[in-house]
Amino acid sequence: MLTPDALLLRMDPLLNASTELSLAVLALGLLTAAFAALAARIQTDIKSALSFASLTQVGLIVAEIGLGWRYIPLVHLIGHACLRTLQFVRAPSVIRDHHAIENAVGDRLPRSAAGWLGGIGVWVYRFGLERGYLDAFFDRFLVSPFCSAFRWFSSLEVRATNALNGVDAPAASPSKEDRPA
Repeated sequence: MLTPDALLLRMDPLLNASTELSLAVLALGLLTAAFAALAARIQTDIKSALSFASLTQVGLIVAEIGLGWRYIPLVHLIGHACLRTLQFVRAPSVIRDHHAIENAVGDRLPRSAAGWLGGIGVWVYRFGLERGYLDAFFDRFLVSPFCSAFRWFSSLEVRATNALNGVDAPAASPSKEDRPA
């Protein structure tokens, strides 16, 4: 099975032929890396932080492919796969070790101070914490219109079924209890 990065590497002739496509791939990779790096720093559990850190590296690999490099992204991909596999396997024991150190010290370990938290820094922190408000965006512009369209199709189906069966009663719209959550 090909990963998106490997697929991009196989599209080398197409990327070489189109500067615009290469720039689009570069921009997409850098945007993905920036977003994922921001979100990774805000996560409260280690598995989510590792997931976003992996997404950051994938964005960098895509950007490298957009720059026209071919062997560097391949080495980056292999090295990243090895490192993240080790980190995901080791994650539960890292948490246990961290708690053991805190118990030995008798207090929480000090956190690094974030001196940039002021003004726009608070907004950037909130943006990362909410993962770029993607849930609200997708709910408003993708899920809600999709659900509305299928409610309309459902009412159309009920009306057509009633008309074919000779039922004159108008179709009742499904109540909130009948709708799937």
